Amino acid sequence: MLTHWLFGVSLPLMLAGQGAGTAWVRLNPKGQGFSVLLPGTASEHEGKLTTKAGAVDVAYFLVEYKDLTYVVSVSKFPKGTLKADTQNKRLENARDGALESAGGELVSEKAVKLGTVPGRELLIDGKKAFVRTRIYAAENRLYQTMAVGSKDKVHGANAKRFFDSFKIAK
Repeated sequence: MLTHWLFGVSLPLMLAGQGAGTAWVRLNPKGQGFSVLLPGTASEHEGKLTTKAGAVDVAYFLVEYKDLTYVVSVSKFPKGTLKADTQNKRLENARDGALESAGGELVSEKAVKLGTVPGRELLIDGKKAFVRTRIYAAENRLYQTMAVGSKDKVHGANAKRFFDSFKIAK
């Protein structure tokens, strides 16, 4: 559901295009708990989503460069509302929401880890573009990195650099 909202809000922006950058810079937004390399300065967007767990703060960061849109989002669930064994369920819900929002077909899915943090990598054949995303469930946060573009671009060197540079703060 959360990913559904995020895609619903950000996908039109991704497909319409936001400012382009030329130099890779490290994004380390205060209080968000992550850092990542992006090919330019990201636009920042914030919102709230009401869920069964309570109000969830969502922030996402967007850059478009060379026919590829890069997105990083972080969703913060209220502390104490999540059970320790719900990480896998949150990842499943995020996958389902991403598929619904993209209106696409799941091409591939695999389990990934970022250190000890569990995650999923998905490739979605969407209506207008391919979406490659990695989703991580860390404590009370859900992190999502996305590359949106043609199939070859979301698997290209720039997308690899983006995905591989993502770090969760300790």
